[in-house]
Amino acid sequence: MKKFLIITLVMSVLLGACTLPIPPASEDEPVTSSIERAVIDFLYEEYGIPTDQIKIISIEAVNWPNSCLGVEDPNLLCLEVITPGYKIMVEYNSKMHEIHTDESGKTIVMVEKKEDPEIVRVVKEYFMSKYGSETDNLMTISYESVEWRDSCLGVNEPGKMCMQVITPGYKVILKVEGKIYIFHTNQDGSAVILAPQTSEPVIVSRIKDYMAKELEIDNSEILTISFTSVDWPDGCLGITDENTSCIQVITPGYRVELEYGGNVFTYRSDESGSIIKRELIADPKPGEW
Repeated sequence: MKKFLIITLVMSVLLGACTLPIPPASEDEPVTSSIERAVIDFLYEEYGIPTDQIKIISIEAVNWPNSCLGVEDPNLLCLEVITPGYKIMVEYNSKMHEIHTDESGKTIVMVEKKEDPEIVRVVKEYFMSKYGSETDNLMTISYESVEWRDSCLGVNEPGKMCMQVITPGYKVILKVEGKIYIFHTNQDGSAVILAPQTSEPVIVSRIKDYMAKELEIDNSEILTISFTSVDWPDGCLGITDENTSCIQVITPGYRVELEYGGNVFTYRSDESGSIIKRELIADPKPGEW
């Protein structure tokens, strides 16, 4: 009888443990780990995502511009006050998702994908008419307003005359069937040009290897968006903190933009790739230091 009671008690404990999304956090747990746990709990409780299918890709410390954690929602009352917190990129259901939290992880907001602006719709229509793709195959990676250096929108084609005049427009990046396409447009979208792709230097492969190891993802799923030669202002590649001592010497290197899961990750390196750092939101961009 005693043996039966002991077995029953053990089985009850084991079954009870299986219902927990994750075990409780300890008091000595690092802040980032507690944020991860809070996000995993949130996805499990609010969306029913099994915990073993949730993968935290990255966590970045961010000062949100308001109490709504930088998320626009007409149904929310937002205080215009700087709110420290985190931007977390999470992968589940084979897709990347963006989540914002406050510093404690008590307030968590899922960022919904916004509808494409008109200029992106114009570029997608151009792509479909020229290359015959379906709308569902076109993923918007990013878009930004740009002042092109000439009337050719920064794309020099043999035999084409370009007026040396600043031309406002956009840079639109699409992902189509595992490939990246970068388009340059003028301001109203009446001119759309596909930017030519150049061969990658060895440093890009090294940074992809670094990113794959850092985020624990498959190297083959990382796509190159751009790479640019940069003279960094110091040995820390322009990314410093109070605990880091940097040699104050110009350091030639690269700034590389990579895509994974519909999101852009930016890395900096020296020329050899012996120093590689990922940019965070608060890091100064080239020309800002």
